[in-house]
Amino acid sequence: MEGNHENQALWERFYVYSNTLNESLRQQTPPPFESDIGYKYIYHPFEYAGEIYRNFLKKYLNGPKKILFVGMNPSRFGSLQTGIPFGDIPTVRDRMKLQGAIRNAPNLHPNITIKGLQSPEEIEESSQRFWNLIKAIFNCEEDFLDRFFENCFVHNFCPLVFIDNNGYNVSFADVTERVPDMEKACLDILQQQLELLQPEIIVPIGWYVYEKLWELDYCKQGKCVLERIRHPIPHCFVQENDWIDESRKKLLKNRTFSYIVRN
Repeated sequence: MEGNHENQALWERFYVYSNTLNESLRQQTPPPFESDIGYKYIYHPFEYAGEIYRNFLKKYLNGPKKILFVGMNPSRFGSLQTGIPFGDIPTVRDRMKLQGAIRNAPNLHPNITIKGLQSPEEIEESSQRFWNLIKAIFNCEEDFLDRFFENCFVHNFCPLVFIDNNGYNVSFADVTERVPDMEKACLDILQQQLELLQPEIIVPIGWYVYEKLWELDYCKQGKCVLERIRHPIPHCFVQENDWIDESRKKLLKNRTFSYIVRN
């Protein structure tokens, strides 16, 4: 897949960029990875769930996208197992109809194993809330994925999952305070991916991603509009409908966004 870009589909080129980033991050975090801020377990879904991720790109990344949603990095349920941004298992397996083999992964937390789409369906509330927002925006229950991916795409700033000794997520924003080269690698690749996708509107999910996007030439040169929404993490929004209502109203105030999702 590393051949001449002119002969590659857009999703293949996007995949090559993702692979380059993963290799760069792998070099910075060789196992066993020890940290002085309380984590030592780093999961690389791109490696062990790469087949599912490739199938995701092949199915949904069929051309440039006018709207790009960007999250920070995967969480320990859902995306950690599937490799798909905001990819809770029921959505990926039952709605997207994606499949793929799972490879062995090194240096796992004893309580967080990798079983892919066969994992017990732990509730990944942030992912579920994201897709419920998409349903609300498109005002439909059945074909919301097809309508979303026609002009939109979803991506993570960083593909890695960081787990502390107790089995909880460590925010990538906390990680980069000690390992800034990881953040730079993510920024460099994201710039290339944006040039490839050519989004008119980027929706950063949370403050960290919003601030980092402004460091990219693609955004600084006015090639897109940034429409930040808050992260759907449950401890920030106890009621799911509060986050959905706030995010939906904010996005649909943008006339371009409203036009794209209504047509």
